[in-house]
Amino acid sequence: MNTNKFTISWGDFSRYRSSMFGLSIIGIMVFHHFEHIRSAHLLLKSEQFWDYYIGSTVVDFFLFLSGMGLFYSLTKNDDICQFYKKRLVRILPAYLLVSMPFFAWRDFIHLHTGILTFIRDLLFLNFIDHADTTYWFIFFIIVMYLLFPLLFKFLDTASQGKRFLRLLAVLAIYALFSWGLFALNPVIFGNVSIALARVPIFVLGCYFAPQIKRNDRFTVWQIVLFVLATALLMYCKYNIHFGIWLPLPYWIRLTNSLWAFPLMIIGLYLCKLINLTKFLQGFVKISGALSLELYLGHVSARIFLTAHHMSLYIPLAIPGRDRPLLPGQLLKWMENKIQGQLLPLSRKK
Repeated sequence: MNTNKFTISWGDFSRYRSSMFGLSIIGIMVFHHFEHIRSAHLLLKSEQFWDYYIGSTVVDFFLFLSGMGLFYSLTKNDDICQFYKKRLVRILPAYLLVSMPFFAWRDFIHLHTGILTFIRDLLFLNFIDHADTTYWFIFFIIVMYLLFPLLFKFLDTASQGKRFLRLLAVLAIYALFSWGLFALNPVIFGNVSIALARVPIFVLGCYFAPQIKRNDRFTVWQIVLFVLATALLMYCKYNIHFGIWLPLPYWIRLTNSLWAFPLMIIGLYLCKLINLTKFLQGFVKISGALSLELYLGHVSARIFLTAHHMSLYIPLAIPGRDRPLLPGQLLKWMENKIQGQLLPLSRKK
């Protein structure tokens, strides 16, 4: 077990999983804060640094850890039906508890768009057709849940060499799908690119999960590869415009997703430091445990309050206060009540 405070290993991604989820949701709220004030041209230089070099990359912490967690789940129990039931019972009650009242307010009261829009919103159809990104993350993670058993089975080989070649094959299929979608329907491609560009980091979470489970040390070639990839990505970000093959925003999101690796390494060191303080450790872990509920409540409240010319960010940006956690805790309690009814029913079947 890696106990040295100044070294990290692959196993730390599992060891500090809750804290990393906590850093991610806190980072997302900070990003939305900067996004909010950027629209008013109020960003300071320090805030511009965060906005440019970190931005929404913290979302990719979620996705990498989710790919890792799903690998752990199927490794323990390869029953696909139970896998789907547990995943959907985990996410759908929370999503519906928040999205139904939110879309009811927006479609019937605020925008007066009616029942058809309400149904399309709930089913994510307006995300695909009209780039309504309110709950894009939920759509993305449900799709990944559905596809994950296939990915798990394809990458499930004892040979590291074969596993790497299969990873390349998965990424090649992904690249062909992305290019094909753009060629066939560039509008839909643009609408879903916020999710599509995040597929590789999720796949990498599954790919590296065995090394995380074994608590392997980072090898020299992995460190060299991360450094070279980061240098190449930063060079491309500043010097090359990829709009020839695919739209530039897609490439920016894709490079930012891969940029998440060095940021996650920094995040692991932060988790080690945070663990030295019980108060911060508890705050970050609770945020991680409530990450789904905080995400749903946060993005909904953000749009609702903005529509009424109010800001969410002053109370949410104060570290150590209970206010950002209370809505998530309430939603988590309601969600647990629903799950307590659904899971026994699924087992009886």
